[in-house]
Amino acid sequence: MTKPFTDSLISWSELDAVATLANALCSGDTGRHPGVQLSLSHGERRWTLVTPYAVVTLVGEDGGHGLERPVWVPCSALFWAAEAAQAGDACSFRVEHTPDGDVLTLAGVTASGVFELPAAPAVEPVSTSALLPDAVADVRVVGHELSRALRATARSPRPVRPDERPPIAVHVEEHGSLSFGVDWEPFGGQRAALRLSVETDGNVERLRPLQFDPWALASVTELFGKEEICISFRADSTISLDAGNVRAVFSPVGGRVVLPPTLSDVLVHYRHEYCGAYIAVWVDGAKVRLVQFRDEGFLRASIELARSVEPSSELLETLNSLNSRIGRGRLVHVRDRIYATVEVPDDDLVRLPEVLGRLVDEVAPLGLALAPFGRRVVGGRVVEDGPLTAEDLPGTDGRGEVA
Repeated sequence: MTKPFTDSLISWSELDAVATLANALCSGDTGRHPGVQLSLSHGERRWTLVTPYAVVTLVGEDGGHGLERPVWVPCSALFWAAEAAQAGDACSFRVEHTPDGDVLTLAGVTASGVFELPAAPAVEPVSTSALLPDAVADVRVVGHELSRALRATARSPRPVRPDERPPIAVHVEEHGSLSFGVDWEPFGGQRAALRLSVETDGNVERLRPLQFDPWALASVTELFGKEEICISFRADSTISLDAGNVRAVFSPVGGRVVLPPTLSDVLVHYRHEYCGAYIAVWVDGAKVRLVQFRDEGFLRASIELARSVEPSSELLETLNSLNSRIGRGRLVHVRDRIYATVEVPDDDLVRLPEVLGRLVDEVAPLGLALAPFGRRVVGGRVVEDGPLTAEDLPGTDGRGEVA
């Protein structure tokens, strides 16, 4: 018995946007990523295209329940659907999972068609949650301004084949401009360069010029129109674009050059406060204290779980039991307080957002077991008291121990 993907009417505007992307990015119907992947997330469609240098996800409208797994829709089927939808502003999609493979039935106002869907491994749609934590710097620019600049810079002096296209060097300069450059000299032209004024956040001075596929960048930005785009320059040398219902990650041409982030690169994405020997950082409502040990080459993150704690054999037994359940990190008793702590090497700060999230989500809740031993602290405050001030946060002694 087949299980159909419930008939869904997909609008012409959505299909046209997907078909435009597929056509511009030269997504083919063969190979490891044939066509465009269609998947569902919370009832919304996700259309994902994969090229050698980009992964682009267009978030569609609500509708379409029952799709058991992502399917790959051939570009030829998408082009057909976009044309069929134009007459009636929509096209019906029906996917059936059969023992012999997946089958797509399309129906417009005046025509219908049936397509066999290729089998291929699924890919992860680009999510906004993956765009910001490891960014070195963020740039905000209006979509059509960026698209015009890319098109102008990438205008070739003569027709070139796709495999001849030279990459475009993208760089953010300290005075707040996004620069583009293409070398057309091998094609009988000259070096082209253009600068665009933008708003920036983060450590722009640490960015280096990287080369990307200009046609892929320009094709995606054309969909944004007058919307503001957030471009994140990430520690792994990729760049991420997020605006409206389009999300994309672009890899540089010629491989990645890892740019290890500094602590400042990470902190720019959190509310934080410098408090002498430590930095207070707020992560999902929790207050995390960061202390750098530069000579030892690591950073310690800690959350206060309890205070007014007296040492006892029962307390030690409880801490040992809880620590045996923690993979990374530990609970420590220092003077009259208990902290959850995790240490991160200075050369691995790209993992700091993940570590902070785990410390808050998985380690800190273990403080419930400490309630019998003292006054429990949640989110930087004693649960029965009012909010703490900066003076209430622990300091460090000369050896870097929690005070």
